Amino acid sequence: MKQTMGILKSLQSARRDFEVIRAMVPILAAVRNVGANKQVDYSDLLAQHVTSRSKSPALLGDSGSMTWGELDAFANRVADWANGEGLTRGDVVALSMENRSEYVGIWLGLSRIGVVSALLNTNLTGERLAHCMREANAEHWIVGHEMVEHVASALPELSTKPQVLVAGSSSARIEDAAAIPAVMQEAAPSATSFDAALTHQSSAAVDLSLRAARLGSDGLFLIYTSGTTGLPKAARISHSKAITSGIAAWKALKLGVDDRSYCCFPLDHSAGGMMCEVAEVISGVAGIEEANIDGVGIPGTDGRTGMAALVTNESSDIDALDRVVEEGLASYARPTFVRILPQMEITGTFKHRKVDLVREGYDPAKLSDRLYFRDPEKGRYRPLDVAAFERIEAGEVRV
Repeated sequence: MKQTMGILKSLQSARRDFEVIRAMVPILAAVRNVGANKQVDYSDLLAQHVTSRSKSPALLGDSGSMTWGELDAFANRVADWANGEGLTRGDVVALSMENRSEYVGIWLGLSRIGVVSALLNTNLTGERLAHCMREANAEHWIVGHEMVEHVASALPELSTKPQVLVAGSSSARIEDAAAIPAVMQEAAPSATSFDAALTHQSSAAVDLSLRAARLGSDGLFLIYTSGTTGLPKAARISHSKAITSGIAAWKALKLGVDDRSYCCFPLDHSAGGMMCEVAEVISGVAGIEEANIDGVGIPGTDGRTGMAALVTNESSDIDALDRVVEEGLASYARPTFVRILPQMEITGTFKHRKVDLVREGYDPAKLSDRLYFRDPEKGRYRPLDVAAFERIEAGEVRV
């Protein structure tokens, strides 16, 4: 009997291995010509769509849409502008803009002449946003009209001021410098209109000589995670890495030309680094000795919401945590629940024991630890008692 069970387990394991191999074969075949030392460009992925599906939708959104042909033409105008500004391979341009089609077109166009886009977190302001600009070392800052107040708050913190270009939207263009919001005119008197700058640029394909020396290892964009100091730091994404990731998702999900994918995150966001970002920012609060971030489920909702399990000392202050979370983390990254532990349980390999924390959840009737929840109306953490727990579970409080 034991021998039979052993054979069955071996067969099941072999079947799983076969399924993994079968899934990997088309992915490996598709990326065989993509590498750090090969001449590859993210724009190459678009070429066949521009040729065969120029009038089909490429990007759809509340603020407007673009066909493949329109996206290609817009990106070429951005590339022509950047080339005229003297920007070359390896230079960095910062981008602060909420989700819309132009966002993709801007970094795509910059990439066509080798310029790296620093995708700045749209929730940051003041010194934290200024820190990201210093990390990027960008001399140009393209700013969506909806982001002017955030950017204006960061400019006084910069000793070297970048050239600011303000972009409108497809439905509300900024035709000239006079139309730039007053708060930006005051913070950056030399700010100009990005819409006006693109008006006379060519939509023709980029000269191949500008791409001749390009390699897959060249930077495509910078996405900001966090550093050991608790401040954001830039993660460099190369052309080859972006292409490989895109092809892997395309093949693994078996997507076709008629399929559509929905992006629920800000386009500057790196979902993989969010939990790490969060833990290090919270760990910087006075009195917090250890922090573990994970997700817990709430009845009637999809996915999970964040919970911070913290080990604190006597100097810890929930109000201080409130301030750091509010100022240092994007709204989607702020933990909904906080649990104060006497000590952090670890595994045999000295890692935080996350499974038990997730399983135990946030029920104050079952836990003796202090619990807090982020009140959406007050915008701050409040003690989580049985009454508040029951209201959350019933959907009366939407955290």
